[in-house]
This record gives sequence, C-alpha cells and structure tokens, in this order.
Amino acid sequence: MILERFRHNLMVNNMGKNGHEDRVSVKQNLRKKLIIKTLIEAAEPVSVAEITKKTSSNYPTINSLLSQLKEEEIVTELGLGESTGGRRPTLYRLNNEKLLFAGIEVGHTNNLLIIMNIENRVIHSITTDSREIIASKNPLKMLADSCHNQLISYLEGAGIPRENLQGVGIGFSGDLFKHFSGTKENDLEVLHRVERKLSMLMKIPVLIDIDVKLMTRAEKWFGKLKNVNNGLCINLTWGIGLGVIMGGTIQQGAHGHLEFGHITVREDGDLCYCGKRGCLETIASGHELEKKAREKILAGEKTMLTEMIKGDVDRLEEDIIVTAALEGDIFSIELITEAAKVLGVQVANLIKLFDPEKIVINGTLSRAGRLLLNPIRTEVDKRALYYTKESVPIETSDLGKTAIALGAASMHIHEFLKDSTSDIVKFI
Repeated sequence: MILERFRHNLMVNNMGKNGHEDRVSVKQNLRKKLIIKTLIEAAEPVSVAEITKKTSSNYPTINSLLSQLKEEEIVTELGLGESTGGRRPTLYRLNNEKLLFAGIEVGHTNNLLIIMNIENRVIHSITTDSREIIASKNPLKMLADSCHNQLISYLEGAGIPRENLQGVGIGFSGDLFKHFSGTKENDLEVLHRVERKLSMLMKIPVLIDIDVKLMTRAEKWFGKLKNVNNGLCINLTWGIGLGVIMGGTIQQGAHGHLEFGHITVREDGDLCYCGKRGCLETIASGHELEKKAREKILAGEKTMLTEMIKGDVDRLEEDIIVTAALEGDIFSIELITEAAKVLGVQVANLIKLFDPEKIVINGTLSRAGRLLLNPIRTEVDKRALYYTKESVPIETSDLGKTAIALGAASMHIHEFLKDSTSDIVKFI
C-alpha cells in the first residue's frame, strides 16, 4: 500500500546493515512523505515552488522527487498554471485514481460501505443488511468476508487494481463493538487487537474506531466543524454518542470513548442495556422512541405509523418515526419533542462544561430538523449562563448518513498526516 510504504516509523525501522545507503534511502522516503503531506493538505494543484517553500527544501531536490513520484504513479502532472510574473509554473496533484480508501459503518440493521479517493470524493457506495452478520456465531469473520467480497467485486468490476485501495476504516457503536470483539471490554487495547485480526482476515490494513469519533472527524474534515477549534458533535440515532473537539483535536479519554448516552438522568428510571438505570438513552435515543411507539400502537394509539408499518410493530424503526413526524403525524412529533426536551437539558450541561463554539447533531433523529432543534434550543436557553445564551449555534449536520463512513475512510489519511512536519524534518 502506497501510504503505508511511506509511514515514518516503518522507514526509520527499515534502516539496516548498509549504513549510509540505508540512511540516504530513509531521508529520500521521508522527503517524499513530506511532499505527499503537502499535496494532501493543499487539497488543490500545487507548483514545485510552493512545495519547496512549504517543505523548507530546495528546488532541484523537490523537482527530482516529484519526477520519481510521477514514475511511481503517486503524483500526476497537470500542466501549466497561471503566471504570477515569471514563467508559468507546472502544477502537480496526487493521483486520485491510485489512492483509494474504504469506509464502513457497521449498524444495528444496515452496513454502509463507501470508497473515496484522496480528494475526498465518494466513488462507490453500497448499503447491505447487517442483521444476519450480527446474529452469526462468528460475526467478526462474517463481517470481514462480506466487506472483503464487496470491495473486490467493485474493484474488479470497475477495472481498478486491488493495490490502489490503501486501507479500510470501520466504525462501530460501543455496544456493537463489544459484540463483534467478543468481550465486555471496550478499551484501546481490545480495539487494536481487533484491528490486527480484521487486517489479517481482509488482507489489507484496517483501522477501527467508535462511530461518534468518526462522525466527529468527518465534521472536522468535511462538515460544519471544519474551522472550529472547540466544538461538540452529537450522534443521535439508535443510541446517543458524543464527540469532543478541544484545541482543534478530537478528544477520546483514557479508554477511548465518552459515554454521553449513559449519564444518569433519572435515578429510578428504566433499566438500560448497559445494566444501569435512568441513562439518557432510556429516554431520548432512537431505540427508546421505537420502544415507546410500539407500546402505544399495541395499546391502540391512533398514528400514521400504523399504516406505514402495515400494522407490524416489528417493522418499526426510528427513521420511520422521523418520516411520520415530518409528514405531520402528531404522535410522532410528540415523541420527538419529549426526547428533545430531555436532551436539551443535557446539552445545556455540555455547554457549561466544554464552552463550545458550535454543536452539530447528526444521526437518524437529526433528520427531524427544527422539530428536534427547537425544543433543544428552548431548554438550553432556559439554563444558559449569561455569556453563552444564544451564542452557541446548535445545528444539524449536512453530511447525513455518510458521516461515519466518511470518517472511517479518512482514518488512514489521518494516520499518515499525524507526524508533524517538524518531526519529519528532524530526520532529514
């Protein structure tokens, strides 16, 4: 895999017996990595002069390395750009056909798989039913086989060499990760162990993370938190998740996740699947809305939902409740409003704790738009301190259903960019 080949730590560890020759090779590869980093971060065609300036290198060296990267089909020469007074510069960009990444969101009912190129453009997307995989005796292997087959089928059908796929990122909710990993633990050590197993099963580098962190990454890279240094991302779907950006960095805590959905809201509340009582998810999550709707429909409640599910309450999902609410079903609107009021109280607490510039809500329930946001805003304003009242925007995401898969697909790019320029320069 191209990006894996240029990973800084691998290059340093490959220094062997040949001394000077190996050191020269390492320096050359690190300089190439610096060029690739520059082209990724620029997100537009760049001239040799611009790359030279941004990498603090010299023109002949950069020109020579760009020629090598062209031969390796990593970089593409686009032709001449506009003149700024002298000769027209030759422009370069990364080869978006050679650098592809897959992102997978593993859901309770569906899996979403996307393939995107280095320019963050999605070139393929497929949604499949996940329930058979979840119910299988070996769900991790079945997931790996299913995703591997889908990827190979697309690549071969599109005539794309397998080696163009640089890596796969996979996002799980916390409860599903425990199920697929076969352990009650949900920490970083277990996560890395599952990564290694999936990489072996799928025969390609695999990185995994919790869904809301990937959603937050997508918002930070592509969405409404792009230029925000301190922001919050709430995943409001089957469960409830929270992503936190502080100082421009996504935070994860000591064990790799933040359990916003499992803060205690009612001490003597309903039993949550986590084993505790009164969690926020027992009141304001998608699965709780489904549960309440089923109970009321079976008790004879008149609602548009009955017709939409053809009287079969087992077919009811939170997405159907949102659709009914948007079509004016009073019962569904009331369900969402009550959940939003409880959520709004906790969002007010988050604002006091984190002092964010902006809050973005995604997930299935976010599709309700103002039906969700207005009650949240009302509860926040009731409890806001004077300096935050109405100053913190609370918005629904523009990324929609692809956010987690986008965040997952970008994981390998993020890993590649993780070394700071100064860390690379000190080796060369």
